[in-house]
Amino acid sequence: MTGQALEPGAVLLVEDEPVVAMVARQVLEEYGFTVTVAPHGEAALSCARTAFSSVPEAFVLAMVDVGLPDMPGLVVVNSLRELAPALPIIIASGHARDELEEAFSAVPSLAFLGKPYDGAGLQHVLRGIGFAVRDLDD
Repeated sequence: MTGQALEPGAVLLVEDEPVVAMVARQVLEEYGFTVTVAPHGEAALSCARTAFSSVPEAFVLAMVDVGLPDMPGLVVVNSLRELAPALPIIIASGHARDELEEAFSAVPSLAFLGKPYDGAGLQHVLRGIGFAVRDLDD
């Protein structure tokens, strides 16, 4: 990472498992983010298209689960990158991390988070892509 640290802002969280989405939302909110949850890929892309058409910087981050019910999460990731090429994206997956890292190794502002994850793991990834997040126990 180079340059100024990124500040928390609006996040598009794409997660179909309600409990995982609830926990991720809570942790992200504790770090100072505002969170919009999309339970599947089409909802996420519809939300992103609407948001980015009116405000190019509508989201400061997207966090996308690989296993979505209506389309692969990687389709969502690629579509988000077309809509907002500079948008930092966290890909969350419980499998195939090596394949994901190999496929996206040259993509800037993209990070991987293994599932299951906790607040410390999410904090590490957020800091790794440049966000200024405080320790939760402060």
